[in-house]
Amino acid sequence: MNNIIKQYIFFSFIIITLQLIMFNNVNFLGFINPWIYIFLIIIIPASIKENYLIIISFLMGLLLDSLFSTSGINTISLISVAWLRNYLLKKIFSGKNYDKKKFISIKNNGFNLYLKYVTTIVFIHHGILILVDYVNFIKISEIMMKTILSSIVSIVIIMCFSFVNTLNQND
Repeated sequence: MNNIIKQYIFFSFIIITLQLIMFNNVNFLGFINPWIYIFLIIIIPASIKENYLIIISFLMGLLLDSLFSTSGINTISLISVAWLRNYLLKKIFSGKNYDKKKFISIKNNGFNLYLKYVTTIVFIHHGILILVDYVNFIKISEIMMKTILSSIVSIVIIMCFSFVNTLNQND
């Protein structure tokens, strides 16, 4: 089995376990929830075909929705981000040299571009997730506040994971 696939499976197990055991029970100020499992879509190498990424996102969302007893909100948000990901990669990394076969990371892509990429993906994911969860636009200010604050907390946690991952990467 390819080394990248083994690493990805290992990351997936760790991140989903942490989300299930620890981060699903975090509820800052009553409405700020970090959803770190999006990290798994963030780091997948850019060389993956879009249809495979959508299938992976669907299966991951299905697993998460069954574990968290949610009715498809994780699946919808993950598929949406997977569908937009290649476009975002082209826009954010346009003209920049990056190895499409490596994990997307601080080490491989530089801090500024990586942070821009993570921030964009997390805000889109959380926005869709929270909007679908609320299913109405009556509480738009609450939806926006929850999206912004949950995204910020998730970005901080994901960047911490990214720094740890960078320290563990071999050249």
